[in-house]
Amino acid sequence: MNKIRIIGAVLFCIGIAVHFLVDTEDFGFWAGAAMGAGVIMLLIGKIKWP
Repeated sequence: MNKIRIIGAVLFCIGIAVHFLVDTEDFGFWAGAAMGAGVIMLLIGKIKWP
């Protein structure tokens, strides 16, 4: 696994943990954003700027 995929897995795990452990509505958006970014990084595995 490269560094981008590891970062994606960490972001996904943080998003899931925040979603289930924090009861306030304020962190729901950030948990979803972290999970979405993590899934994208896991699937793509690279960042290439044009």
